[in-house]
Amino acid sequence: MSGQSKANIFGCSSQHKVRVDQPKTDLTPEQFLELKETQDYIKLHPDSISIGDNGEIFCNDDLSIRYLHLLGNKKVKKALRKALES
Repeated sequence: MSGQSKANIFGCSSQHKVRVDQPKTDLTPEQFLELKETQDYIKLHPDSISIGDNGEIFCNDDLSIRYLHLLGNKKVKKALRKALES
């Protein structure tokens, strides 16, 4: 009778952990720069962004964290914050 509390004894299984699959957006840097909130931030801080010779986009720390937040990549965002603190 000790096996009665196990879920797989009758061929059924239960999953206790609920997985959260949040949709990740495919936001390009150009689309990010076209957002109204980003444009407002750039107007207040004109030195926060620069475009390189080959079309590379360089932005400051705050804009980088906002971009990673919109992408939904928590691991990279956490790693960037740790790198900025040290």
